[in-house]
Amino acid sequence: MNWWPFTRKPLVIQHVRYVSKPCIDPLDKALAMARQMNDPDLIGRVEAVRAGK
Repeated sequence: MNWWPFTRKPLVIQHVRYVSKPCIDPLDKALAMARQMNDPDLIGRVEAVRAGK
């Protein structure tokens, strides 16, 4: 007789490790992308939104 399903213990997760990573601000990312694309109109709009934040 095969007893293996009855002798295996269930998997129990005892702890979860959370890794704290710095969160990138979406406006900072949008501003960096606008500067990379060299679009002054877009840079001005992103900075305006950022100032109103």
